[in-house]
Amino acid sequence: MFNAFRTVMFSAVAIAGVFFVASEPVEVEVWTATWCGPCRDLKAFLKSDHPDLAEMTIVVRDFDENRREAAKKKVGAVPTTIVKYHGNEVGRVVGFRSVQAWLKAVHEAVE
Repeated sequence: MFNAFRTVMFSAVAIAGVFFVASEPVEVEVWTATWCGPCRDLKAFLKSDHPDLAEMTIVVRDFDENRREAAKKKVGAVPTTIVKYHGNEVGRVVGFRSVQAWLKAVHEAVE
Protein backbone atom coordinates (compact mmCIF):
# COMPACT_ATOMS: atom_id res chain seq x y z
CA MET A 1 0.00 0.00 0.00
CA PHE A 2 1.20 3.50 -0.85
CA ASN A 3 2.10 5.71 2.09
CA ALA A 4 1.48 9.29 0.94
CA PHE A 5 3.25 10.77 3.96
CA ARG A 6 6.95 10.35 4.67
CA THR A 7 9.16 12.55 6.80
CA VAL A 8 12.87 12.22 7.37
CA MET A 9 15.23 14.89 8.67
CA PHE A 10 18.42 15.22 6.69
CA SER A 11 21.45 17.43 6.45
CA ALA A 12 22.99 16.50 3.12
CA VAL A 13 22.04 14.04 0.41
CA ALA A 14 22.71 13.56 -3.28
CA ILE A 15 19.62 14.05 -5.45
CA ALA A 16 19.92 13.51 -9.19
CA GLY A 17 23.69 13.65 -8.81
CA VAL A 18 23.58 17.08 -7.14
CA PHE A 19 24.45 17.71 -3.50
CA PHE A 20 21.28 18.65 -1.61
CA VAL A 21 21.58 20.36 1.80
CA ALA A 22 18.67 21.20 4.08
CA SER A 23 18.07 21.47 7.79
CA GLU A 24 14.31 20.94 7.62
CA PRO A 25 12.35 18.37 5.64
CA VAL A 26 11.20 19.48 2.23
CA GLU A 27 7.46 19.03 1.68
CA VAL A 28 6.40 18.00 -1.80
CA GLU A 29 2.67 18.33 -2.55
CA VAL A 30 1.84 16.46 -5.75
CA TRP A 31 -1.45 17.10 -7.57
CA THR A 32 -2.54 14.28 -9.87
CA ALA A 33 -5.61 12.85 -11.60
CA THR A 34 -6.55 9.26 -12.37
CA TRP A 35 -7.06 10.02 -16.09
CA CYS A 36 -3.62 11.64 -16.52
CA GLY A 37 -0.87 9.44 -18.02
CA PRO A 38 2.12 11.46 -16.72
CA CYS A 39 0.41 11.52 -13.29
CA ARG A 40 0.31 7.72 -13.27
CA ASP A 41 4.03 7.63 -14.12
CA LEU A 42 4.84 10.10 -11.34
CA LYS A 43 2.72 8.22 -8.80
CA ALA A 44 4.45 4.96 -9.75
CA PHE A 45 7.78 6.64 -9.03
CA LEU A 46 6.48 8.03 -5.72
CA LYS A 47 5.40 4.50 -4.70
CA SER A 48 8.90 3.18 -5.35
CA ASP A 49 11.62 2.72 -2.77
CA HIS A 50 13.85 5.29 -4.46
CA PRO A 51 16.25 6.55 -1.75
CA ASP A 52 15.75 10.23 -2.59
CA LEU A 53 12.05 9.98 -1.71
CA ALA A 54 12.89 9.11 1.89
CA GLU A 55 14.44 12.57 2.23
CA MET A 56 11.18 14.51 1.85
CA THR A 57 7.58 14.66 3.01
CA ILE A 58 5.32 13.67 0.13
CA VAL A 59 1.61 14.48 0.02
CA VAL A 60 -0.37 13.29 -3.01
CA ARG A 61 -3.67 15.02 -3.75
CA ASP A 62 -6.28 14.15 -6.36
CA PHE A 63 -7.17 17.16 -8.51
CA ASP A 64 -10.70 15.98 -9.33
CA GLU A 65 -11.59 15.17 -5.71
CA ASN A 66 -10.18 18.46 -4.33
CA ARG A 67 -11.03 21.09 -6.95
CA ARG A 68 -11.66 23.90 -4.46
CA GLU A 69 -8.31 23.39 -2.74
CA ALA A 70 -6.60 23.09 -6.14
CA ALA A 71 -8.16 26.38 -7.22
CA LYS A 72 -7.02 28.09 -3.99
CA LYS A 73 -3.49 26.88 -4.68
CA LYS A 74 -3.75 27.89 -8.35
CA VAL A 75 -3.22 24.36 -9.65
CA GLY A 76 -4.46 24.47 -13.23
CA ALA A 77 -2.71 21.47 -14.77
CA VAL A 78 -1.68 18.02 -13.63
CA PRO A 79 0.67 16.76 -12.54
CA THR A 80 1.71 19.79 -10.53
CA THR A 81 4.28 19.52 -7.76
CA ILE A 82 4.39 22.28 -5.16
CA VAL A 83 7.70 22.35 -3.29
CA LYS A 84 7.69 23.81 0.23
CA TYR A 85 10.65 24.51 2.48
CA HIS A 86 10.21 25.82 6.03
CA GLY A 87 6.46 25.86 5.28
CA ASN A 88 6.77 28.30 2.37
CA GLU A 89 6.26 27.53 -1.29
CA VAL A 90 9.64 27.77 -3.00
CA GLY A 91 8.85 26.28 -6.39
CA ARG A 92 6.53 24.38 -8.70
CA VAL A 93 7.03 21.67 -11.24
CA VAL A 94 4.29 21.27 -13.85
CA GLY A 95 4.38 18.03 -15.79
CA PHE A 96 6.53 14.91 -15.48
CA ARG A 97 9.10 14.01 -18.11
CA SER A 98 11.52 11.85 -16.17
CA VAL A 99 12.56 10.94 -12.64
CA GLN A 100 15.88 12.76 -13.03
CA ALA A 101 14.25 15.97 -14.30
CA TRP A 102 11.66 15.92 -11.50
CA LEU A 103 14.27 15.37 -8.77
CA LYS A 104 16.47 18.10 -10.23
CA ALA A 105 13.57 20.58 -10.29
CA VAL A 106 12.69 19.80 -6.66
CA HIS A 107 16.34 20.30 -5.69
CA GLU A 108 16.62 23.59 -7.57
CA ALA A 109 13.50 24.92 -5.83
CA VAL A 110 15.15 24.70 -2.38
CA GLU A 111 18.62 25.94 -3.36
